[in-house]
Amino acid sequence: MKSNRSIDTSLRERHTILNFLEQLTKENVSADELTEIGTTLRAAGRRALSPLFRRLWREKDGAVISRYTFLLSFFEDDGWLEQLIQLALTRKDLEEPGRLALIHALAGYGVDVSVPPFTQAIGSGGSLRTTLPRLLDRGEDGLIVFMEEFAAYSLEAQKTIVRELSFVDDPRVVDLFGVLLAFDEPDTHREVVETLGRVRFPGAARLLRHYLYEASGNDRLLAERSLRRLGFLGLDTGDEGAERQFPFHSSWASPPDVSGLSCLLVARWSEEEKLDILFMELHETDGLRDAWGWSGLTPEEYGDILRENAVEETLVAVDYGYVAELVGDSLERSHATGFYLPPEFYVRQRIFAGIDLTPRSYIPHFEGIDLDTADDPSLVAGSAALLDDGYFDGWFFFDSRTRLLAEELEQLGDDPFAREDEPAADRFLERWCRREVVPRLERIVRRLLLTADLMVRSGREKRLVAQTLAVAVSLSRGTVAPHRHPFLRRWLLELIGMVRDARAEGYQFPPTPWDDEDGEWD
Repeated sequence: MKSNRSIDTSLRERHTILNFLEQLTKENVSADELTEIGTTLRAAGRRALSPLFRRLWREKDGAVISRYTFLLSFFEDDGWLEQLIQLALTRKDLEEPGRLALIHALAGYGVDVSVPPFTQAIGSGGSLRTTLPRLLDRGEDGLIVFMEEFAAYSLEAQKTIVRELSFVDDPRVVDLFGVLLAFDEPDTHREVVETLGRVRFPGAARLLRHYLYEASGNDRLLAERSLRRLGFLGLDTGDEGAERQFPFHSSWASPPDVSGLSCLLVARWSEEEKLDILFMELHETDGLRDAWGWSGLTPEEYGDILRENAVEETLVAVDYGYVAELVGDSLERSHATGFYLPPEFYVRQRIFAGIDLTPRSYIPHFEGIDLDTADDPSLVAGSAALLDDGYFDGWFFFDSRTRLLAEELEQLGDDPFAREDEPAADRFLERWCRREVVPRLERIVRRLLLTADLMVRSGREKRLVAQTLAVAVSLSRGTVAPHRHPFLRRWLLELIGMVRDARAEGYQFPPTPWDDEDGEWD
């Protein structure tokens, strides 16, 4: 008997459409993938439009909404624009990134969103245009708040916000664009350069011309195109020359401490008798961890800050070029981790105007010193005395790794250090070094090299530099067992003594972090 049934392929097609739409909710969807999905869905026609709009009515993430609305451009205009307008006017549950995504989609499809009912009902363009001037009223603090929130958004939301900034009717928005030009997300950075060509204030052209002094490749082409657009609108008055650069007042740096942290301080004249100040905290693997500062201080106020922060006791005066090299190294390390820089650094890094801050690794060079022969046995033998120098004060403080040391001593019960049992104490040190020191030896060596480098930069005695290098080279070569190395042994014995005294006094050690591989001593 002949069957009248035909094979139903609609279920498979529906599953394919839903799978494609679900794929767009993931991060890092490329432009090529979007185009490929749009081309595929276009073939399905209205069968794809219905589930696409169901998603648009439910989705709250601005980046995903941007991708969904982008797909609409692949379909014939068969009523979907009216649906999108109705959706944008009806949804009241969206936060600003979602509202901005909708308003820009409508603007891209030819809808005038600068007039009611969009400015009232959607609140996206109107919201940012209203709230940003109030934020800019707060000066640098407002810029920092903006960057804190901006860095937390997805890439698509960042680009949407940047585009919306061109509609803000406040000349101070140019200052914000100046901060965003330093933002280190490549796609967002390109969006900033391109959007500057639509900012209707003369300061935008001036900002682009200053940017051209350091731009290259595609970024330069984008900047030139934005400048041509502003020139066509009569907003570019021509090259006004390089921006005036004020001299640096002073620069300071600290040696790295036991956890790989160091601090930098830069002070630079900003105008007559006024100083801008920037503190930076660097980490040997994470890069630039924190930044904070002040603007427009008098020399007297700057002196107060130096005293309040004990700068002259904990940092040493260095050349600003050296600080720039260390900052470039920290930027390289920050980019490698995939995290954005501290928001305040974006706002205050103009203090380095005219200075090359290209992210790049910094390797100390010791002119006139042959590192191949630096591990002089006599210098290594006396290296325990290095720990008396103030440059090594940061090797002695209580942290999560010290807590582990305290717990290890607690588990021993019968303390070999208390009863002066040399063999037992030696076994403890050997075991501790094997488990906690040897895996981190490469970082310890780099800390020593950076400390020796700072000694050279600050004019310390040559023998002190030579002895620090001798320790670094001998540890890197493993010529002496770590628990027998004079420098490491004294360091650990003094830490153990500090721990024993603290335990006797009932001191509570800091808790161990959630993942101690990122704890101290690393």
